[in-house]
Amino acid sequence: MNYAMPFIPGALRGGSHVHIFSPDGEWISFTYEDDVLAALDHGGLSHDLNQRNLAVAVPLGPVQVAASHPRNHDGAYFSVVVTRTANAPRPGSDEISRAFEEGWVGDAGYIRSDGTRQRRALAFQGAVTAADGQKHAEVFIVDLPENPTNSGEAPLEGTDRRFPAPPRGTMQRRLTFSSERSFRGVAQTPRHWLRSSPDGSRIAF
Repeated sequence: MNYAMPFIPGALRGGSHVHIFSPDGEWISFTYEDDVLAALDHGGLSHDLNQRNLAVAVPLGPVQVAASHPRNHDGAYFSVVVTRTANAPRPGSDEISRAFEEGWVGDAGYIRSDGTRQRRALAFQGAVTAADGQKHAEVFIVDLPENPTNSGEAPLEGTDRRFPAPPRGTMQRRLTFSSERSFRGVAQTPRHWLRSSPDGSRIAF
């Protein structure tokens, strides 16, 4: 954990819960919220809001952090956020304000349309905003890179105003489109986590 600057790649800055081992027992997924951003005011959009995201911990440590905060702790796993949220998702877009209730896809990932294997992926619920401004949940998937230590478009560790960013090679996309249906979205009661078939070809929700 890394609650104060300098922020270090591989260490996150907030709380986590519902930790789920990947089928091979090597990686761990979890829900993540950012304490650094939660402490900022919510009066404007000059910083990323603290919105629920998904993260993974990978046995690539150790990760050592500075003694700049009493709650800072070194770790044995390298942790990164793997989903991306938007402060104010555009109506009718695939942008989300929240990622939640994930599940690992397949015992060894899934087969892509080109016949190659995506070894690690998470299916999850994402909160979208429909064209009429109403919010609901849809099914999303995020493909994970084999090496999550490389930064992508922004720092893995985040900044004092920006959320930790997904690693290079992470691909988030929407799987269901129910905005035009009479009963749109993924039902929220009972609360449930997505699960897939062993070969990764089907996702239950």
